[in-house]
Amino acid sequence: IGISIYPDDGTNKVELIKNANTALKRAKKNGAAHYQLYSANMNIESFKNFQLETDLHTAIKNGELYIEYQPKVDIKLQKATSAEALIRWKHPLWGDVSPMEFITIAEESNYHREISEFVIDTVCMQVNEWERKGIDFNTISFNLSAKDFLKSSLISTLKAAINRYHINPNHLEIELTEGTLLQETSVVQDQIEQVKAMGITLALDDFGTGYSSIHYLKKLPSDTIKIDRSFIHHIHKNAEDRIIVKSIIELSKGLKKTVVAEGVENEDQYSILRSIGCDLIQGYYYSKSVSAKRMTEFFEMKQIKPVSCNTIVPVNRRRYYRVDFPYFPLHTEMTIVSFNGKAVSLGTTDVIVLDIGLGGLRFQSHLRLKPHDNILYKFRTTLIGKDITFNGTIVRFEEKEQDIFEYGVELQISEADRDELAQVLNKITLQMKQNP
Repeated sequence: IGISIYPDDGTNKVELIKNANTALKRAKKNGAAHYQLYSANMNIESFKNFQLETDLHTAIKNGELYIEYQPKVDIKLQKATSAEALIRWKHPLWGDVSPMEFITIAEESNYHREISEFVIDTVCMQVNEWERKGIDFNTISFNLSAKDFLKSSLISTLKAAINRYHINPNHLEIELTEGTLLQETSVVQDQIEQVKAMGITLALDDFGTGYSSIHYLKKLPSDTIKIDRSFIHHIHKNAEDRIIVKSIIELSKGLKKTVVAEGVENEDQYSILRSIGCDLIQGYYYSKSVSAKRMTEFFEMKQIKPVSCNTIVPVNRRRYYRVDFPYFPLHTEMTIVSFNGKAVSLGTTDVIVLDIGLGGLRFQSHLRLKPHDNILYKFRTTLIGKDITFNGTIVRFEEKEQDIFEYGVELQISEADRDELAQVLNKITLQMKQNP
């Protein structure tokens, strides 16, 4: 159920129904038996999803989809021995679109089968190239959804790709999510058995979440267990998470399964996982997803070093002084006012502004956006009691941690507005010096 309420969410039936439909789409993403109240902060996300849904069919035709690879590093060998293939979409305006943003859209459309076939074909072609070059690696894993396993054509698609590129099926690994396993039909079970009989290995993804993961350990002929990132994120701070992860590793080892920890981002997490016997780690600690060429270089390295060893100190090239908000980030409402040269009218999304100056600002958000001159954003906030509104374009972005993004904005304001902003920022600077 999607719900909108008069008059906050609309003053006429067109607005109310449109916004209820927006809320309905969000409710569907949460699975069956959910309801969602409309909220204006869904609007930029909803607008983006609408654009992606509209452009997905041309993305396949125009060759905008591609595959990146994230290394899985053997903790004992300190070497990249496997990788996960991750599908990406290079959208002409939104830039790199993650599968989390468009796979759900694809599954609700007729394009899902084409995307799955593209992933299987591209991965098999790349495996063929690595085999021909004599590159040493274990497996390349990729995700298939429940919808794939409900189609009887899956096995013939896999066999055709393996035969087309003459590859060893032992180099392939399919990651199964709980959504697939909950479909306990004879078709799904039969296909899982056939996949296993072909020599393709199986990984149980996001282990530790969901309804009955231990049940699947016994029932599913899996070779690999991937511990969900939610247990890894606080493993260096939370004793309970550490105990749970250690128990999962010991249980998996007892069942002779390989253990992969997802979402490893720092030295503390890595050290704990090494000490409790984890086999492989995957995450930003070593690398984000990379091109096939870069993945080849990783496979060829005798040892792979953490990203933190190669950190580059950023150079400050700002023209204007900026006021930082180190204690309480500045609450700001953001919306899109112009998209690809056309005016749009959307609700606002809350973002956290970290600093602001006469030339621009820096903010954080969960939204995945892209620097582009053709997307104009409007920001509205209050500084020392004064309402301030200005437009700007995103000129840079950086993923600070998983699904948290930091953006740099160049303001598009008149000199008169810039002078007015300067007076406000000067007052704030003086107040901060007197009482930080």
